Amino acid sequence: PNILAHSGLVTPDLGITALVFLTLTSFLRLVDHPSRRRLLAAGILFGLALLAKFTAVLLPVILLAAGALRIGLTGKGRWKILARSLLFTGLIGLLVLNAGYLFGGTFSTLRDFTPESQAFRDHAAGALGGIPLPLPIEYVRGFDHAQAGGQRWWAYLLGEHSLTGWRHYYLVALGVKTPLQLLLLAALGAFFWRRAASGGRGRPSVAAADALMPLIPIAVFL
Repeated sequence: PNILAHSGLVTPDLGITALVFLTLTSFLRLVDHPSRRRLLAAGILFGLALLAKFTAVLLPVILLAAGALRIGLTGKGRWKILARSLLFTGLIGLLVLNAGYLFGGTFSTLRDFTPESQAFRDHAAGALGGIPLPLPIEYVRGFDHAQAGGQRWWAYLLGEHSLTGWRHYYLVALGVKTPLQLLLLAALGAFFWRRAASGGRGRPSVAAADALMPLIPIAVFL
């Protein structure tokens, strides 16, 4: 229902949803079978995700969690491969991000502009303020503007208003806004997945655990 609702809107939501999924899928393939082509694909997709929406800055956490889960389940101990994959995927992603802004103001500092948000003003006044950032200055300013917009914003939940919000807001919204039929199907899916995943061994198989990978971005964003 959410995808259908957004299909006619010109917003970055569906774009970032697709790019997060594609980046995660490409990165897991890279960890399983490292190659330059897979590394390039994962890095480019990560960069495109950064260009699509600011929330993509959480992707490294998602990739780390998913990669660690994959390695833990396979038991092959490819931790060095995971570390290298994260490093070079991040570097390629940064290159794509800067190219998207035509390298405008790359390696500027937080003191090269007047921050709008209190958080960025604090960082600019501190030790971080003088460090050149490997990011386009307009990207940093946009992130600062988004932070400033969220500083004083009325939120509503279950008859209450707040300027600070609630940690459980999205969990409540998920239960209230999601159609009951979809919640029922999700519960049934989780029940049958749990029965099939262990296969009588008490430990989920790799194939069954892969079905949970798309839940990692949801958990991180929540």
